[in-house]
Amino acid sequence: MNHGAFSPAAADDTVIIRFDPVMTAGLSAAENESPGALPAELLFQWCAADGILEVMQWSRQGLGADPAACLWLSALRWYRLMNQSLPAQAPAPPTRDLDAALHAHRDDVDRSSARSSALGLSGGDMALPHDPAQPQVIYAPALLRVVPLALVPFVEKDTLSEWVRSAMSLTHGHPDLLRAAERLTDLIRRVAVASAGPEDEDHAAALDAILDSVDADATTRSILHAQVHACRRPPAASDTLPAPESLPGVLHTHLLRPWAEVTAPAT
Repeated sequence: MNHGAFSPAAADDTVIIRFDPVMTAGLSAAENESPGALPAELLFQWCAADGILEVMQWSRQGLGADPAACLWLSALRWYRLMNQSLPAQAPAPPTRDLDAALHAHRDDVDRSSARSSALGLSGGDMALPHDPAQPQVIYAPALLRVVPLALVPFVEKDTLSEWVRSAMSLTHGHPDLLRAAERLTDLIRRVAVASAGPEDEDHAAALDAILDSVDADATTRSILHAQVHACRRPPAASDTLPAPESLPGVLHTHLLRPWAEVTAPAT
């Protein structure tokens, strides 16, 4: 991924502008579904996005970074956010602006919903696609972390598939869940680059089929439906920025704005 080496294709331009409305829609849906108790996997989604943002930031500077390792470090930041500690034997990931800002919102999160993914990370070693954590567990909320990965521009399909499998395998490795994650990635990518139109119902049905295959809960369904639907929208124009200390403000300041900056054409 070398942003200065080529001009973005039209599809990449479209994917870039979808990131903001998709991530914003996820937060809105979560707040509507469970006011005052955000699902822990939504913050995992943000941390996974920040892990790939770090990869893109290094690439922008002409330096290489291992996406799988960055995703693991981002997962450890999420674990530290949920538990105020790290798994035994795990390396201490450098703090980034996003997770530092999120610490003020720990009480806004239903941390009991972090148990399954936290268990997958608790061994302290980096699980890999050929040796995933919890290979017998299907945990549908983990699919949320696929969303931002599906919206990374300038990435070939095979590479993106590797990233998705790496991100999922950190905590869960059931084959049905991994297949669902790849199908969801493909769906999001296709919806993001399509023109708005009557295909919306087909996309909703395709998403339901994916979610049915892993017996997804209502909260996961609500968030993913909102995010897939938002793949059809450009960012909303607004003269008013959210308060920096609020969750929308944290999302905007530490994820949406840096993502837009790092995916902008090099000058």
